[in-house]
Amino acid sequence: MVKLNIFIDDRITVTPDIGSNRHRAVQAMLLAIHALCCPLDPNEPIPWDDCLLFGKLDEGEGLSECPTILGWVVNTRLLTIVLPGKKFNRWNQDLSMILKWNKVSLAAMESTVGRLNHATMAYPIMHYFLNRSQNISVHWAILNKSKKVERYLPSQVLQDLQLWKNNFLPRIHQGMSMNLISYHRPTVLCWFDACPSGMGGFDHLGNAWCFPNPSTYSCCTETLNNLSGVHGLYNYHMAGYLKRPFGPQRIFPQS
Repeated sequence: MVKLNIFIDDRITVTPDIGSNRHRAVQAMLLAIHALCCPLDPNEPIPWDDCLLFGKLDEGEGLSECPTILGWVVNTRLLTIVLPGKKFNRWNQDLSMILKWNKVSLAAMESTVGRLNHATMAYPIMHYFLNRSQNISVHWAILNKSKKVERYLPSQVLQDLQLWKNNFLPRIHQGMSMNLISYHRPTVLCWFDACPSGMGGFDHLGNAWCFPNPSTYSCCTETLNNLSGVHGLYNYHMAGYLKRPFGPQRIFPQS
């Protein structure tokens, strides 16, 4: 007989505190797990153990307005997601040591990249400032570098890590709006595109814009595409579509 251990965790129950909802919510996840693992045949010949681990449940926080979910403190009143203090202090201290000596081992670099990648879950735009750190880790790994030997980091990678230490991690520790990581129904759908001779865009309302590139431009196509998106968002901001050009928006640009 083969015996399997199946772990079902990292599930949460969310409910508005209305009426008896909070009492029902306490049992909701237990009922769901029990129903999922319950044998389908009432005459099941194979012995079946209850899959609910009540000892583990006693260690949980229970219902809360500020639960810790997958390493994040979620404030359901302020609608913010916060990096816990212990993680912030430990990650910040490790970054300080790297910046102090300008060098790091491959193992420590991979750990740092993993942590910062986890931090981008609360602030997705920070992925742009993680590319060079990821690239140096992959490059060292491809070269079969020892994971314990420390090596000096390029100045651009150090500048990125300094930005993380001084700006990004403190901002996440203070709390990020959930609107930055939640889906919004778009109110404006627009398309942008560019080529060496010019760039332009249009939206579902029929508005359009275009202009030729100056002869002094010497950019690759990807850069021109990014510039067309920035210029398009600027046009919509000036036209009054976007009230907060650098905040969460209900606009989906496509190129």
